[in-house]
Amino acid sequence: ALREVIFYPSAKYTVVGDDGNPKDTELDVLGVGEHDVFVVEAKAHKLTDGDKRAGGKGLMDKLKDSIGYASYQSERAKQYIESSKKPIFRCNGKLVTVDKGNIKHVYKIVTTFDHFSAIICDMKNLIKEGVMQPEYKDTWLVSLFDLMVVVEYCQNSEEFKEYVKLREKVADADIYFCDELDLFAAYCNGQLESMIS
Repeated sequence: ALREVIFYPSAKYTVVGDDGNPKDTELDVLGVGEHDVFVVEAKAHKLTDGDKRAGGKGLMDKLKDSIGYASYQSERAKQYIESSKKPIFRCNGKLVTVDKGNIKHVYKIVTTFDHFSAIICDMKNLIKEGVMQPEYKDTWLVSLFDLMVVVEYCQNSEEFKEYVKLREKVADADIYFCDELDLFAAYCNGQLESMIS
């Protein structure tokens, strides 16, 4: 779906730490296209059956440690790209410079190995429970399985990017859904844009 985007795993970059000193950090995957950048964090945390049954603080702590932290990491990478004069990433011995003059959009995607379904679909509750910060609400939280389905069914890269842009606005809309693919089905049927406006 994104043939014109080059993806680099383990993209390292340097930010200014809380103490004012340079700090090396890493993004799981950096995707650079002519007009778009994709910052992707992937988390393999699994919820045990006990976590799912118990719910409450233990579950919220695990979600905060996985998707909450991954959303922070993707926001940090986006801020680095937007605030740096010349954002440079070190990817497997190669320097990759993001040409900010051409970039129109930075997409933030957090993928999970486990299928959290309704939990990660409810961004408002994740923010309310402190799992996510409000400034991360435009991050697309998606299971790896659902991401593969969306990529497979999008006809081209423009369709995929249109879906992700609409997906970024879902947290501000007054809609509730229990599964990512329900939302994607609404997009495929031409209903998502009207649902979020």
